[in-house]
Amino acid sequence: MIVTEANALLAPIHDRMPVILAPEDYGNWLASGDGSASKAALLALLKPADTRCWEAYPISRALNSSANDSPELLEPIATGAP
Repeated sequence: MIVTEANALLAPIHDRMPVILAPEDYGNWLASGDGSASKAALLALLKPADTRCWEAYPISRALNSSANDSPELLEPIATGAP
């Protein structure tokens, strides 16, 4: 896994995040295997993901245990704030 600095949405939670390529960048990344992509072009892809299609909300801490396996773990939980 390749990580980069967190985007604005995730920065309050953690300082890093996985690199997530936009679909339009798949070809450039795959071109790295045959040497046709420049190092600069590849490094330009290693940036925080765009937040426009993202949503963040608190979920149960029970997700931290592999003993728990339920789709409900991904449901938003109340934060106690009105």
